[in-house]
Amino acid sequence: MAEEEVMAEVETVQAVYGDDCKVVGAYPPHFHLHLMPRTADVTSQQFVEATIGIRAGFQVIMHVSVYM
Repeated sequence: MAEEEVMAEVETVQAVYGDDCKVVGAYPPHFHLHLMPRTADVTSQQFVEATIGIRAGFQVIMHVSVYM
C-alpha cells in the first residue's frame, strides 16, 4: 500500500471514531481506539469497554494491544 493510501485509511479511522481515536503516529500508523457500546449512553449499562492499540510496520501489523 502506498503512503497516501495508508494516510487515507488513518483519516477514515479518525472520521469514524472521532475523539475515541488517538493517533500516536500517522505513518507507519500507530493509534489507540477507545471502544464501548454506542447504544448504551448510561454508564451503568456499558458492560464492555476496551482500548485497542494498533501499530503497523511498513509491511505488516506489528503490535495489537487490548486493555479492558
